[in-house]
Amino acid sequence: MKNPSPGNGVGVSEWSVYLQIDGELVAGTDTSPYTARFNESGILQSVNGDPNGEIVITDWIPKDPDGEPNGADGPPLAGEEVVTPIPEPPTTSAFVVDLGNTTQYGATFGVNDQRQNGYSTGRLSGLDVSDQGVIFARYTNGQSKSLGQVALASFNNTNGLSPVGETTWVETFESGQPIIGAPDTGTLGSIKASSVEESNVDLSAELVNLIIAQRNYQANAKTIETSDAVTQTVINLR
Repeated sequence: MKNPSPGNGVGVSEWSVYLQIDGELVAGTDTSPYTARFNESGILQSVNGDPNGEIVITDWIPKDPDGEPNGADGPPLAGEEVVTPIPEPPTTSAFVVDLGNTTQYGATFGVNDQRQNGYSTGRLSGLDVSDQGVIFARYTNGQSKSLGQVALASFNNTNGLSPVGETTWVETFESGQPIIGAPDTGTLGSIKASSVEESNVDLSAELVNLIIAQRNYQANAKTIETSDAVTQTVINLR
């Protein structure tokens, strides 16, 4: 058997079977080898579609050391007429090769060696977005991979878009259909990573956050001022 190859099913493999007697290919395997199909457990399923795994050899001619037919004969094929007595020495010998008990594995499965030809296991460590909207994922094993690209859409009449709340707008008849394309192509703009577009900002929420930040700054400044006054008083106690 030669050339193991994957079969049509999961875990199924196929082998090409060649038969050779005294250096001569027989059973037609010189032009078309038989195909032995094994399942994932290494059990023979069929040989050229025959579940019994039998190969009938009818084209072998037993020969003597001089390369001449030696008159040997084997059992006749099914349906072959037997003539008794045989008027001439036979020149063919038909017999069956039974592969029904053949297995793909000579022993139980076991791992003898393990070699890694890929990358070690990696976890997502970060994301980067280019100006063209390509999203790159960075992993802990030092590898990076492109996951996709952000698409942009433009409208012939942006003023015709209808607001639906939370800074979200939808297409209307007045706006026209969206023209979708890659960033930084045609009339579409580029992508700016780690930035917030003004139209996507809730001004009320941002104003509240600004007031809170200002009060925190004033409180911290007052704390420093008080600490400085206490320190100066301790120094003057001398």
